[in-house]
Amino acid sequence: MASSIWLGNKLRRIRRETGVTQVALAKDLGISPSYLNMIERNQRPMTLRLLERTADVFDISPDALAQDDDARLLVDLMEMFGDPVFRECGVTRDDLRDIVNVTPSAGRALLDFYRVFRSTREDVEWLRERMTDDDFMSTSAYELRSALTPIRSFAEILHDNVDLEPGDQRRFAGILVRESERLAEIIGRMLSLSSGDDQAGMGGLRLPEEQVTDFVQDRVNYFESLEAAAADARQVAGLRDYDSQAGVVERLSEHYGITVRATPSEAGPSSLARFDAETGTLFVVESLSPASRLFQLAKQVGLSAFGDVIDACTSDGGLDGEAAHQLCRSVLAGYFAGAVLMPYDAFLSAAEEGRYDVKRLQDRFQTSFEQVCHRLTTLQRPGATGVPLHFLKVDIAGNICKRFAISGLRIPRYGGVCPRAILHSAFMTPGQTSRQIERMPDGSTFFTVARTVSKPTIGGPSSLRHFVVAIGCDVAHATSLAYSDGIDLASDAAVVPVGVTCRVCDRTDCGQRAHPPVLRSAPIEEAATAPENT
Repeated sequence: MASSIWLGNKLRRIRRETGVTQVALAKDLGISPSYLNMIERNQRPMTLRLLERTADVFDISPDALAQDDDARLLVDLMEMFGDPVFRECGVTRDDLRDIVNVTPSAGRALLDFYRVFRSTREDVEWLRERMTDDDFMSTSAYELRSALTPIRSFAEILHDNVDLEPGDQRRFAGILVRESERLAEIIGRMLSLSSGDDQAGMGGLRLPEEQVTDFVQDRVNYFESLEAAAADARQVAGLRDYDSQAGVVERLSEHYGITVRATPSEAGPSSLARFDAETGTLFVVESLSPASRLFQLAKQVGLSAFGDVIDACTSDGGLDGEAAHQLCRSVLAGYFAGAVLMPYDAFLSAAEEGRYDVKRLQDRFQTSFEQVCHRLTTLQRPGATGVPLHFLKVDIAGNICKRFAISGLRIPRYGGVCPRAILHSAFMTPGQTSRQIERMPDGSTFFTVARTVSKPTIGGPSSLRHFVVAIGCDVAHATSLAYSDGIDLASDAAVVPVGVTCRVCDRTDCGQRAHPPVLRSAPIEEAATAPENT
């Protein structure tokens, strides 16, 4: 963390929300009201010592206070206006800074509106694809003809033959009723298609994944009640620090009455893990590693025995819709599992002793690379915090599957990760740890470590999905990580210039650029952004 940071707008909002006057807060902080006024107007930075005092006054962690919400809002707005639909608006980065500084609530309202627009646009694209799909159209046309033909035929018979026997009349009328019902079903499916009722997750203000990501980010990925529940679970089950994986499975299974059964993926559950509450059996696909099987067991313990604690965490989360609540419960159950397998104090001590060597922590706690990396981002207990880290997980298409950052790194919400980021090059060295010093356009610099991971999928014993998992920190903390050894952190030659996304990055000398920048304060030479005809 830098020696001083600019948090004027955030400090003013917190002060007003808690009903504290400038005079009262200045007195608590031991500074003059005029100096506090300059801090709130971003005319003076906040020093680390003053940051710690302010965190004590408002009873929040320094890292949570240090998160620059205004910078996060600015990046989100920049991404929004990076959409080609806004190309002719002429909005510059300076214009967006004015919105954030003067009326941040208006900026958030713009983001909410944009999310609705994106959702609607995606719905229209989805419907267009379905309606233009040859198989769909041909199948629908055939079903309509096959239903209409007998209806018309038997209706003509009844119309033209008024002297039919009563039995024949009832039989033909019955056929008409059945075929009419089938026609109604076909039309119902088509209407369902046009309204989008059969597409899971269509509509709504925010996708469940976005809601849960923001929920975790806003709480600095730390949940004290889940840490306490995990400690209780370990104590009740009699877990010891150096128990083997088999020993942990045996103790958890015995105490909580959960049996783990591995099944072939092609004949097993419809997901990697499924719990049968009636028999107390957790079915997992046999291709899961021992660490993943144990994690799924610990996760189920959280859902079964500590569901009330998990629900209490989500009750005030502002989540909208059942899908978001269910996803959040699953995410928090995973947090609980990590806390059970990697208890806070022991894990923090081992991480600091081994200088955040992930492989060493894997061996120590018998967990996976991704599990260790995620647990490292949760070390945010006030008074016992670890290095503030960011966490990213992307698939081979560049889609961001999971993200979290208290390091200060700006992670794109809508677009893909910068082509220069280490996440992409790590795919070219599978199984090896890659390192990179990354400098953003605003001058902030980060040290990132990345490695590929593979996970089984449903559909066959050899089905695997490949990802890159990365963690990193502000370069000021890089020496706390063993991975920085042998790298000259002060050398500009070791720095790789990266951006958030192409649409909001003004680096005109980038050979990896996929799109021209939309936001800019001054015109950029055409040659710098013109695509090559190769």
